[in-house]
Amino acid sequence: MTINMKQRHFLQSDDWGRVQTALGKQVISRKGQGWSYQALIGPNPGRIGKYIKCVFLPYGPVFSSQKGLKMALEDVLELATANNADQIVVEPYCVGDTKEISKTMNGYQKMAKSRQPELTLITDLSKPWDEVLLGMSKTNRYQWKYLERDGLSFVKSYKADDADDFAEMMLATTKRTGAHFPPKSYYHHILNILGPEKKAGLIYGYHNGRKLVGTLFIDDFEAKRRYYLYAGSFDEMRNVKAALNAALVMYLQKDAQDNGQQSLDYFGVAPVDALKSNPWYGLSKFKRSLGGEDFSTLGTWEKNLHKSKVSFVKFLQKII
Repeated sequence: MTINMKQRHFLQSDDWGRVQTALGKQVISRKGQGWSYQALIGPNPGRIGKYIKCVFLPYGPVFSSQKGLKMALEDVLELATANNADQIVVEPYCVGDTKEISKTMNGYQKMAKSRQPELTLITDLSKPWDEVLLGMSKTNRYQWKYLERDGLSFVKSYKADDADDFAEMMLATTKRTGAHFPPKSYYHHILNILGPEKKAGLIYGYHNGRKLVGTLFIDDFEAKRRYYLYAGSFDEMRNVKAALNAALVMYLQKDAQDNGQQSLDYFGVAPVDALKSNPWYGLSKFKRSLGGEDFSTLGTWEKNLHKSKVSFVKFLQKII
């Protein structure tokens, strides 16, 4: 069995729309023949960016042909105009065979930096587990074989009340790496909305009974895909010789497979030939050691409806 790599992303699902609505976002869903989208309407992120009202389609519109994309973009423009938006930001997501969209993106400019990862890694979990393991590095396969010997164990939870330790792990990871992650309330929010339906959960990794690493995942039952959303660890993890971080992700995959999911999306990697200076280099190397196949999307595109206002705000962002 071969999985269908080209499925609408979870960020375009009704479930994610529920999460955003509960956060106070205005969420609008529309669809037609060969296209669909879920749009978030509101201020852009950032201290200065918030002065721009934006219609944002994370990994959308979803389309199956150039004609479908064209109709979707026309509908988005109509929506943005009706809501007096300053800017439209889209991330066209093709579930058909279309690869070249530049001619259809008339009036849009591709942004140098995508809002959502343009390249991700997807592991096929429809195969027997032994075959999934063969896609991983020899070191990781060896670690999987000796989980019990090395004192490694895992616990899964769907409860928001269990997210406090995970938030502390993410805070420790921020201090260690300089990367920025959402606040504790955000993890609680996702789990409060999706946890009771077992559509979002946590998995903690233990070494000799000590909780040291954790990951927050989302399950898309419609697409039969699990998303590896966030992962963090306490500083003590650096003193553990066993590859607990890798074992955690391997357990994440096995648990997904056992629960009927057919693929795992790592939610972003750097290109294979990325330089070591790429901020995602180390994390991407780690993810690739755990198997998977590259899957490219079409990037982030913007259309400025009130050009002078948007240009002025972008100027302020550069100097403040």
